[in-house]
Amino acid sequence: MASVDIVYEQVHFRHDPKWSVRLRPAEGGGPLLCVACAIEMMETAEMASVRKCFALSSISGVLKSSAGVLRELFRQDHRVTLHFIATLLGMLQSEEEAATVEKVDQVLVQLLQEFQNELPFHFVLDEVHKQLNSQLSVKRFLPTLNFLGNLLNAVPNVALSLLSQYVPLLDHLFTALVYPDEALRTSVVYAWQQLLQTSGDTGAQYLPVATRDRLCTLFLQTFSNASSAQLIKNCAGMDSLVRSLKEAVQLANLEVPQQGFLLLTEVLNRQPPSIHLFPSGSGFVAVSEAVKAGVSSSCLLVAAQAVKAATALFRVNHQPRPVQYQEVEGLIEAITSRLSELILPSSSHQRSTEEKRMSDSSSQTFRSKGFLLQALVCFQAACRLAEECASEPVLMKNPFTAPYKHGDGENPLGSLCQCLLRCCDSVWIPTVLKTIKGPPSAQMLEPLYSILGSQFVLLPSLMPQFASKLVSSGFYRLAVEHKALLCAGNRNPNLNASCCGFLQKLSMCLLFQSDPPCGSYQDFEEVENLLRCNLSSLCCHLSEWPSLLCEYQEPRAVQYCLVMILYLALKQGDRLLPDQTVFSSVMVLLQSVQEQGNCVLPRSVLRSALYLLAVTQDRSPSLDEAHLNYISKALASCQSFSSLYSHHPALLHFIWRYPELAELFGASVLELWLANKSQTDGRQNTADVQKGDEKRENQTQQQDCETSELLVLLEKNPKVILTLLDMAVRGEAPLAEHVLDVLRTLLLGQREFVADLCTSLRPALLQVLQRISVDNMANGLGQAHAAAAKSLPVVLKLLCLTQTSDPSSPSIYSNMEGVHFKLLYHVSSIGGMLKPTDTESLLPAFNFLQCCLSLSPAHSSDRG
Repeated sequence: MASVDIVYEQVHFRHDPKWSVRLRPAEGGGPLLCVACAIEMMETAEMASVRKCFALSSISGVLKSSAGVLRELFRQDHRVTLHFIATLLGMLQSEEEAATVEKVDQVLVQLLQEFQNELPFHFVLDEVHKQLNSQLSVKRFLPTLNFLGNLLNAVPNVALSLLSQYVPLLDHLFTALVYPDEALRTSVVYAWQQLLQTSGDTGAQYLPVATRDRLCTLFLQTFSNASSAQLIKNCAGMDSLVRSLKEAVQLANLEVPQQGFLLLTEVLNRQPPSIHLFPSGSGFVAVSEAVKAGVSSSCLLVAAQAVKAATALFRVNHQPRPVQYQEVEGLIEAITSRLSELILPSSSHQRSTEEKRMSDSSSQTFRSKGFLLQALVCFQAACRLAEECASEPVLMKNPFTAPYKHGDGENPLGSLCQCLLRCCDSVWIPTVLKTIKGPPSAQMLEPLYSILGSQFVLLPSLMPQFASKLVSSGFYRLAVEHKALLCAGNRNPNLNASCCGFLQKLSMCLLFQSDPPCGSYQDFEEVENLLRCNLSSLCCHLSEWPSLLCEYQEPRAVQYCLVMILYLALKQGDRLLPDQTVFSSVMVLLQSVQEQGNCVLPRSVLRSALYLLAVTQDRSPSLDEAHLNYISKALASCQSFSSLYSHHPALLHFIWRYPELAELFGASVLELWLANKSQTDGRQNTADVQKGDEKRENQTQQQDCETSELLVLLEKNPKVILTLLDMAVRGEAPLAEHVLDVLRTLLLGQREFVADLCTSLRPALLQVLQRISVDNMANGLGQAHAAAAKSLPVVLKLLCLTQTSDPSSPSIYSNMEGVHFKLLYHVSSIGGMLKPTDTESLLPAFNFLQCCLSLSPAHSSDRG
C-alpha cells in the first residue's frame, strides 16, 4: 500500500471529512484516503492515467489488507458505493491505457467480492448490459467481458442471476462468439466457461436444450477455427473438446490439432486425482480414439503432442471402472507402429553440421528424435499404469463380470502386459539402440531402463528367456557404461535410479533361474540387498573394474557387486572383461579377504567367484600352492560344497585339475555332476510323454555332452575312476545306479578307451570283492553287513560290463596269480554263499561266471 495521501488536492478542501480516513494510525500517522477524491479523480478526463492507476493500486492494496476501513466509509451512504461502482464500470469503456483498465477490473472485482452480501448484483449486471447494448463497436466489449468473466469466477452467486434473469445479456454473449476478433472470442469463451462452471448442474438447467445445443455448436466452431493458445485453453467441457479434436485432425491447419492436444494434455495433467474425468468407459474410449487419430497424423509435431496427451491419459486416476485395457493397448500399438517411420541418425550419417541445418531431412531427424523421446515417456507411463493396476485387485478385473466367468481365461491386463513386452522386445529396444549409437542421451535412456525394469514386474514367468536375451545382447555392458558416462559425480540421479532398478531386477531374475538353484532364500535376499544398496555408487567404466576388485577397501560390498555381475553375465556368455583379467582379479580378492582375517565371503559371492575362476582358468596361468591354499580355505569356510556348485564342465575340470582341490572336493563335485545328470534324466522321461521326439533329442544330446565331459576328465585324471567306483560301492542306491549308468555308457560307447578303463576298473573291483568276502566270513555265511550286501549287485554288474566290453584272451585265466583269475575265484566263492532269493546278485554273478568259463582254455574246464 502506498505511503502517500490518496487525495485530489484541487477539490479535497470541499469534501466532508467523513469520507476521509487515516490509514494505519497506530504507526504514527499513515497516508490519508479520501473516497470522494478518488471518485472525482476517476471522473476527471484531464487526470493523467498514471495517477489514476496509482490511486487504484492504492485502493486495491487497502481492500487486500484493510477492507474493513473502506467498508465503514461506504456504509455511510449506499448511493456513494453505487456511484463509485458505476464510475469504475464506465472507465472500462472510456480508458485507453491497458494498465489502468486492468486496475479498474481488479478493484471492481475486489470491491464486489468484499460487499457481495450488501450490494444488489442486479445493478452491476444492468450496467454491464447497458454497456454491451449501447456500443456500436464490438471491440469495445473486450474490457467489459473480461471483467464479467473475472466477476463470475470470484463471486459465483452472480452466475445463477445471470442465467435465470438476464437472457438478453446472454444473447450478447452468444453474438460475441462469432465475432472474428480472437482476443474478443477468447474473453467471451472465458466468461462462458466461468458461467457454466460456477453455476454447475443447477445453472445448466436454466438453459433450454436448443440454447445449450447452440452454445455447443458455437464452441466447436470457435475451437475448430482457433489459432491462439489462450483461446484453445479457454474452450474446459471434455466431450466438446474430444469432438473438436476429432474434427481438428482432419483440418489442413496443423496448428489447430497441435494446440488442441496441448489443451487436452493440460486438462489431464492439472486434474486433481480425487476427480475422475471418465467415470464410465465410453468417455475414455472417445478420448482414446481422438488421441489415436492424433498419433496417426502425418505431421510428427501433431503426433508428438498426441503422444503427450496419451502419457497424461495413462494416469491411474483417469482410468474408468472397469479399466479399458483394450484402449490402452490400442494406443500403445498405434504409437509403436509410428517408430518404423522415423528418420533417426545412424553411425553412417556423417554430413556436416551446416548441411544438416539446411537440409529437410535434418529437421525431420530432429522431429523424429523428439517423437521417439516423447513416445518413450508415454510407454513408460503405460508400464507404470499396468504395474499400478496389477497391484490393485479391483483394477485387475471387471467388477461387474459374473463370478463364474472369471475363470474363462479372459485377462485383459495380462494381454496388455504381453503387448508391452512384445513391443518392447521387437521394436522399442532396437529403435533406441540404433538412436544411441552416437553420444547417449540421459533423457532417452532413463525411460528405456525404467521400461525394461517394469517388464520383470509385469510378466515374471516370461522373464528368464527375456533376461537371457538382454544379457546376450550386451545390456549389462550398456547399463554399466551408461552409468559411468552419465551418472558419475551424482549427475542424472533419475537415470542412475532407472539403471540400478533394471540391473537389480535383471540380476535377480538370472539368479533365480540358476541351475541348480543358487542357495537358499536367505542367499537371494542377501544378494538383493547387496545390489539395492550398492549399485547406485557403482559408476565406473568396465576398464576400471580390475583395479577396483584388487583394491583393499572396506566395506567390500561394491567389490561383491562386481563379482556377482561378472558371474551372471558370464553365465549367459557375455564376457565383460578378458578371462585372464577376471581370473587374476578374483584371485586377488580372495587373497585379500583371507589376509584380512576377520572377513568371510558371502556364500553367493563365493559361489560366483568359484565359477569365475573355473570358467576363466583355461586362458589363465596355473595356480601355485599358495593360491590353491587360499581357494581351499575359502571353499572350506562353507558348510556344504553343494551350495557353491554350478553345473558347468569347467568347474568339474577345475577341481580335478589340482590334486589339492580334488582331494578335498573331487568326490563332492562328481556326485553333484551326476546328481544333476539324474535330474536331467528325470526331466527327459517326463518330456518324452509331454513333448515328443524333439524334446527327447535335445535332452539326449545334453546327456551325451555330460558323459563326454566325464570321459575327458577320466582321460586327464585316471584317479577319477576310483572315486566313481567308490561312489558306486558306498553310495546310496540312486547314486550308485547313476555311476553304473555312466560307466556302462563309457564302456559300451568308447571303444578306443575301453581297454585302459577296464584295466583300471578290475583291480579296484577285486579289492571290493575281497573286502566283501572277508566280511562274509567274519559275520557268517550269507550274513554280510547291509552295506556290503547293498554294494555287491553293483560290483557284479560292473564286472559283467568289463567282461562284455573288453573280453580277455583265454590264456589269462591260466595264471592263478592274475587279476582275472582272482576275480573269477571270488565271484564263484561269493556266489556259493548267496541265498537263492538273492536274485539281484545271483544273476550278474552267473552271467560273469558263464562269460569267464566260455573264455577259459579247454584243459582248465575241470576246475569249475
